[in-house]
Amino acid sequence: MPDKPHKCLNCKKEFKSLRGLHIHLKSHGGMQSYYQTYYPRFDLYDNSIINFQSKSQYFSAYFNSDNNRKKFYSEVNLSNKAKESVVNEIKTNADFKEYSFLPSENYLILSKLPTIENIKRLHGSCAEMCKKAKLEPLFTQNLPKEFWERQDFNDLVVLVDTREQKPFDIKGSIESKLDFGDYTSTSHYSKVFVERKSIPDFISSLGSGADRFEKELKRAEEFDSYVVMVVEGSLEDINKFIYTTPKHRRPNLDYSLHNLRKLLIDYAKSFQVLFCNGRAEAEDLTKRILYFGEHVKNCDLQYFLNYVAKG
Repeated sequence: MPDKPHKCLNCKKEFKSLRGLHIHLKSHGGMQSYYQTYYPRFDLYDNSIINFQSKSQYFSAYFNSDNNRKKFYSEVNLSNKAKESVVNEIKTNADFKEYSFLPSENYLILSKLPTIENIKRLHGSCAEMCKKAKLEPLFTQNLPKEFWERQDFNDLVVLVDTREQKPFDIKGSIESKLDFGDYTSTSHYSKVFVERKSIPDFISSLGSGADRFEKELKRAEEFDSYVVMVVEGSLEDINKFIYTTPKHRRPNLDYSLHNLRKLLIDYAKSFQVLFCNGRAEAEDLTKRILYFGEHVKNCDLQYFLNYVAKG
């Protein structure tokens, strides 16, 4: 970052505010030309100058595209440099967003940061990377093998919120008024709740309904409970839904994802989201989450679904 952000390095004129400097830079060709000239930053993969959109974006970016990031982290001859970059990218984001832990897989994906798979491949473990980045490991346990193998859930008693409009077909489930979430278990009680979302529900709940959903998360946190939002679709499915919706009715997905990223940081120890491949998988995983509730709180479900369950 610039040591003296309020002094123009071109004409040496000083300004009382950063805004004043930025207005002045119009006389020197604009902010992009100024920052790229005096504070050049280069894409780690192809060494091209970092594209400029805003000052904060410019100083936090390490790549000009997702494709460059993927190539950089996958090429063996760059592995040593990539190790350092993983730490720098995540630490830069942590400092900017003011968090002190390694976030979930979905936060990393949605923020276009190195994923858990990148971290483990390059550093051996998340714990090792966290030591170097001086961050707290948030998810410290593996899911038991039985989580994926178990087929018998006959002894699982599930409470379903009375407001749930399209409930899963879970044998022996009981309707009940829940203060938060749509599903919980009384037979395997662990204060874990599942919030089911269809794709349209997911977009609206984190869009126009974001404040209301955050109030639910606050209540859950107050009662020392844990909420897993289970979405009946993958991120790819959600994007397809958006682009097949007529433009005049198309919801603002970027706003919903922005709110989700914020919640994944603000409620990192009591909330995570799991994107599934359709309703059937979402129903199956809901039963497993409620059955193995205690294990879920310390496991990154999306990572294990993507890289363990599916190989």
